Amino acid sequence: MLAVSQKSPQVRLYVLCVCSTETCQSGHAFKMCPLCEVCPYWNLTDVCMFTKVGYLFDHPGTVFYAVFTAFWGPYTLHHES
Repeated sequence: MLAVSQKSPQVRLYVLCVCSTETCQSGHAFKMCPLCEVCPYWNLTDVCMFTKVGYLFDHPGTVFYAVFTAFWGPYTLHHES
């Protein structure tokens, strides 16, 4: 979804993903276990950016792209010769 910010005329891309929305808006409600024995506890919101970037590459549109390229590649190779 494209949205125009009221503060600046820039167009920003907002990714609509339930998982990233829940992760980013949880605040400090969820404490996660340490990743190692000497590491501190961390908040779930610390991975907000990573969930948005992950959704960029792993969403239903990638399945459509894979099917499209699977048919488009052989079609163009067949008609070039």
